[in-house]
Amino acid sequence: MWRNALRAIGCNHGTWAKERVSFHLNIDEGAGGAGSYHNGCQYTPDVVPPGTSAQAQLAQAQAGQPQANQPDLFATLLPVAADEDVRLAPGQSVTYSIGLNNYYGDAIAHNARLTATLPSGLSFISADPPVTQTGNLLSWSAGDLAAHALARLFFFSVKADSALTPNTLITLTVASSSSDAEKTLANNSDASGLLIAKLGPDLIVDSNLDSAAMTVDRPVEVTLEASNLGNAPATATKLRLDLPPATTLVSAALTPTVKGATFLEWNLGTLPADTSDVVSLTLALDAKLASKLAATSEPTTPVTVTFKTTISSAATDSDAGNNSRSYIEEAGLTGNDLHLWIQVAGTNEGTITSGQNLTYTLLYGNFGSQTALTPTVEALLGEGLTLVSSTPPAAGSDPLSWRGGPLAVGETAHVMLRVHVDSIPAQGSLVNATVYGANPDSNLLNNRAEDARFAAVAGGGGGTELFMPSLSKQ
Repeated sequence: MWRNALRAIGCNHGTWAKERVSFHLNIDEGAGGAGSYHNGCQYTPDVVPPGTSAQAQLAQAQAGQPQANQPDLFATLLPVAADEDVRLAPGQSVTYSIGLNNYYGDAIAHNARLTATLPSGLSFISADPPVTQTGNLLSWSAGDLAAHALARLFFFSVKADSALTPNTLITLTVASSSSDAEKTLANNSDASGLLIAKLGPDLIVDSNLDSAAMTVDRPVEVTLEASNLGNAPATATKLRLDLPPATTLVSAALTPTVKGATFLEWNLGTLPADTSDVVSLTLALDAKLASKLAATSEPTTPVTVTFKTTISSAATDSDAGNNSRSYIEEAGLTGNDLHLWIQVAGTNEGTITSGQNLTYTLLYGNFGSQTALTPTVEALLGEGLTLVSSTPPAAGSDPLSWRGGPLAVGETAHVMLRVHVDSIPAQGSLVNATVYGANPDSNLLNNRAEDARFAAVAGGGGGTELFMPSLSKQ
């Protein structure tokens, strides 16, 4: 509901978390002054020249040019639900809220009106405040809205007709108007899509299994979130986690109903529509895997572990295709896990030509379980390539090297190189790069990358061109 309230006072697009916080922090900077916020975006109102007619102002408003000393109606439409993604089955009902404000207006909005248009297949049930209904059009008289007035809320409920076909998307629209010329008409309307779905639960499991560090020498923290995205309760819900061989349960916030040698199962009872239940647990992987890992030696074949999540209930699931998921994850030892990639810009359709400049980006990140201390990147340029500049500046020349600061788990950094192609050897050239840290790396297989150029061919324009294949990793 907090999103409904914030949208109702005017923040109407972009990423919810980022723009809602930005809007909230700047709400008191107000409309009408330099640096005020409009739809979550900063703008400086124009000054209306003396003698400008209302018709000209309206034309400017319709052209998207904010004007001072005018109202600015803002309408938003949202379902009154925990989630905006409403899936309504034929015969079910839903309630919507409309927010109408003049927060960004500098003058009174006189004789404000609000309308909602219902698509075919939706039947009107009720409204608060009362509404005038003409066919599929609902209309409210909102009176006069003062300058900078916060939102007035209007509610209405509708029902999906039984004849509607599942997997159909229908759209509701709202529009506002007044008897005045406004700063802009871009905010006067809004729309909301409604998915007609089969009646029943829609169970799914989200997990951190694809992001947690699978450490053999340290327990792994796992979360499983069982959700019902459907429009009906899921009765007798069961959540199952299949485990890699020799994996043991260390602890669980909710004790499993069944503990098998290679699986755990929980009876979650009834999971109502639009609700979730989270299970947190700690697992220990097979300690014998440690002997297969190369923490400080040369890279070996990756060691992987496989998990599978499954959720089911006594009720028929409306989409059984998302009830299970397998995770094949790479195991490692406690420590940082540095990855390196090479990206190249300045090429034309996979070829390079003598005399051109290339920009290499060496992107590296830490995907292990501990902070990587003083990560160092080294690069070797192939024959015929000369370094023009780099950001940050490189130390040494053979190889080029850069030392970064501590890199926390999940963080990335990069080095950019400007390279000139002096010549292209007949045998081609190779650029490779490596990243390593002061502390042991749990997996050296992804610490190196290369950009190879092979198969010289005669190119147009008097130069020799080489085919540049896709990036390869070693």
